[in-house]
Amino acid sequence: MRNMKKPIAALVTVFVVLCFFSACWSPWQGDAGDGTLTLNFGGTTGLSRVAVDPPAELAGMVFTVTLSGPGPTLTQTVSGSGTVSFLVNPGIWTVDVRAMGAPPFNYIDSITPPDPKAFPDRILRAIGSATVTVQPGANAAQIPLHTATEVHNDRQLTTAVDHARDDGKPEYILVAGDIAVNSLSVPPGTNIILASASGVKKITWPTTGVSPDPLISIPPNVSSPQLPSATLTLGDPDHPENTLVIDGSYAGTTDVLVAVADATLIMNGSTTITNGNSNGGVMIQGFSGNAVFTMNGGTISNNQTAGSGGGVFVEGSSGGSATFIMNGGTISDNQVTGTGNGGGGVAISGNGANAAFIMNGGTISDNQATGSGNGGGVHIGGNGAAFTMNGGTISGNKADGDGGGGLYIGEGTVIMSGGVIERNNSINSALAYGGGIYMDDGSFTMSGSALIRNNSATGSAANSQAEGGGVYLANGGAPSFTMNGGTITLNHAQSDSKSLGGGICNESTVSMILSSGNISDNTAEITGTTGMASGGGIWSTGTPSPPGVIVTGNHNLGNGALVNINNEPEYNW
Repeated sequence: MRNMKKPIAALVTVFVVLCFFSACWSPWQGDAGDGTLTLNFGGTTGLSRVAVDPPAELAGMVFTVTLSGPGPTLTQTVSGSGTVSFLVNPGIWTVDVRAMGAPPFNYIDSITPPDPKAFPDRILRAIGSATVTVQPGANAAQIPLHTATEVHNDRQLTTAVDHARDDGKPEYILVAGDIAVNSLSVPPGTNIILASASGVKKITWPTTGVSPDPLISIPPNVSSPQLPSATLTLGDPDHPENTLVIDGSYAGTTDVLVAVADATLIMNGSTTITNGNSNGGVMIQGFSGNAVFTMNGGTISNNQTAGSGGGVFVEGSSGGSATFIMNGGTISDNQVTGTGNGGGGVAISGNGANAAFIMNGGTISDNQATGSGNGGGVHIGGNGAAFTMNGGTISGNKADGDGGGGLYIGEGTVIMSGGVIERNNSINSALAYGGGIYMDDGSFTMSGSALIRNNSATGSAANSQAEGGGVYLANGGAPSFTMNGGTITLNHAQSDSKSLGGGICNESTVSMILSSGNISDNTAEITGTTGMASGGGIWSTGTPSPPGVIVTGNHNLGNGALVNINNEPEYNW
C-alpha cells in the first residue's frame, strides 16, 4: 500500500552473481524508508564451462530484467557490467532475468581433459528467476542464472543436444523457431531442459521422407555405462506462457513421438505432445534400469496407435522398471485401434515386471479404444502392473470392444483412494461391459473419497446386452473387488434385452468384499418390450462379504430386482 502523504518503498540491493544451479537468496532488513530495488550485474562466476573468457562473455551480454509484484510490472535493460534501479513497494516480488550474448561461443565438455566442440554460431543466453521478499529498508538476494542455448534450426538443435554437458547439471535449450528434425537423441549423463524461447514453438518431423525413429528419444545407455542416466525436461515451469509443441503431423512417420528408456522425462505445463499418428504420443520403457515419466502439466492429445497406449504407454521388463507419475495436465482425444489392444489414453504393461501408474491429479478424458479394444481411458495389464489413483479425473472415455470405458484391468493391482471416474461409456452393438471399470483379473480396492459416477454400459442394437454400468467383474478370470469406502452412483446399464448391475455386475466366481461405502441411484434398463433388467444397484453371482455398504435409491426400468445376489431377487441386504 502507498501512504497518501508519502510513498513508502524499500531500498533493496540484489547482486546477480550468476550462481549457477543454485537457488540461494538471503534477505536482510535495514532501516525503513523510501528507496529502490537495485540489481548489480558485476558478478563473474558460473560461466567456467563456456570457452573463451567468462567475464568477457558476461560483460558482453544485455540483460532484460522484469519485476512483478505488489505494483505495476517493471522492465529495464542493462549491460553485463551495469546496474538497474526500480522504485518498489515492500512485499513479494518475482525477478525474471533474460540475457543474450554475442557469438562465437564453443562448448567445453565436462570430461577430463576438456574436449572443445565447435559451435561457431551458438547463441548464448542466460536466464533465471527468483522470488524476493522485499522488506522496508535495504535487502539483498542472489538470483540463480543458467546458461541457455537458443536454437533456430535443426542443425543448431541437434548440435546443442549432442554437445550438452554430461555431468548431470541442467542445460537449457530454448527453441526460437519452428524446427523440423528427423530425430533428436538425448545422450547419457545429460540433464536437458527443452523449452520455447517465446510464444508457441514447434518441433516436428520433416515433410519429406519417412522417419523410422522417435521424434525425441532417450535410448538405453549401452555406450557409456559410467555416466548416469539422462534427464529430459519439456517446458519451462517459470514461463508457462511459452509453449513447446512436439508435433507429429507428418503422415509418413512410423514411430512414437517421445520415447524414453531407463531414463527420466519431466513434462511441465508449457508443453503439448500431439498428432503422433503411428505409434502414439509417449513411450516409457524400463529395460535394465528405472524409467520415470513425471507429468506436472501440459497436454498429450490427438495421438493414436494400432498397439496399446494411444497417449502414454508404460512398459516394464525383467531387467528394469517403468513408472508414470501424473500430477497434472491433460491426456485427451487419443485413440487405440486394431484387435485386442487397449488404453486409448494410458496403457500400463507389467510383463512380469514392475510397471506403475500413480495418478495424483490431472485429467484423462475423451480417449477411445476402437474395434475390439478395451480401456478407453486407462488399460492395466500384465503381472506386475500397478495403478494407484489418489486424485484426478478419468472422464468421457469410450471403449467399443470388450469394455471398460474408463478403466480396464486385465491383470495387476489397482488402488483407488481418491479421484473421480465419471461419464465413461462402454458401447457395443451386442455385448457392452463395464462403463466405468471392466475387471478381467487382478485386484481393485476403493476407499476414501473415490467416486465412480455417471458411467454407462450401452448395448446399441436389437437383442443386445449391457452389464455393469459402473463396474463389471468378468466370469472368465478371478478378479478381486474390495470396497472399503467411496461412492458408486448414478451409473447406468442399458440395452434392448438384458441389463444387469447398474452399479456393479459381478459374473465372476470370486465374492466381492463390500465393507463400507455407498452404492446409490444406479439404474439397470431395457429398452425393448421383452427381456430383463436386474440389479439396478448390484447384480452378483456370489454373496458379498461382509455386506457393509449402504445400498439405496437404485432403479430398474423393466422387470427384476434392485439388488440381485446369487440369483435371489430382492436379496435381503
